[in-house]
Amino acid sequence: MKAGWQQYQDDAAAFFRALGLVAEVEARMEGARGVHDVDVLVSGTIYGLSIRWVVECKHWSSNVPKEKVLALQSIVQDVGADRGILLSEVGFQSGAIRLSRNTNITLASLADLRGIARDVLAEEAVVGLHWRWSQAMKRLSKVHRKQKEEFGYFTPALKVKVPLMFLDSALEEGLRNEFPTVYALDEKGERLSVATFAELITEGTKLIMAAELYANENLTGETQQD
Repeated sequence: MKAGWQQYQDDAAAFFRALGLVAEVEARMEGARGVHDVDVLVSGTIYGLSIRWVVECKHWSSNVPKEKVLALQSIVQDVGADRGILLSEVGFQSGAIRLSRNTNITLASLADLRGIARDVLAEEAVVGLHWRWSQAMKRLSKVHRKQKEEFGYFTPALKVKVPLMFLDSALEEGLRNEFPTVYALDEKGERLSVATFAELITEGTKLIMAAELYANENLTGETQQD
């Protein structure tokens, strides 16, 4: 029979596997400053986003202190993970809660992990897609400047860029679950909308990939970053 803390780790891993992710119990990770043994290492792809999370399971009878948040933050930073999740069924000290705010450390219990995992995945998918969107917009602006002398203001690059202008606000609305939302314009200038978060990520990714391809073709020999 497994000890309580071992079963807690297995239960956490089973939860993430149910989401279609890979969850390795008692994993060993090599970081820039050393090797770390973590309770559960979660990896996989959701919404086209590759994720890697470090999960620490505290099967304790007392609230988890802020020192454990600091320790997890250090591991996450050292191994380059996307997020750290600290699990406890008892709760966390006020200092731990304050320290985790506005960071990539999530405090949770197994009971409320499902809703938190959904929100975290959505947030990370949007952050990743928004970064790609911003880079694509910058590069399209660069192509536009190069083409203005030949085409005037209404360049081919601008025709690629304009449909993307709605995507920024659509991603924010998607995080707030405000659907349907307009994410782009079609070739006739008609607004295109999606009804679910998954559709938003799928259609947004298609738009950005097309913009990235166009920018790459027209900035041959130049760096990917402005």
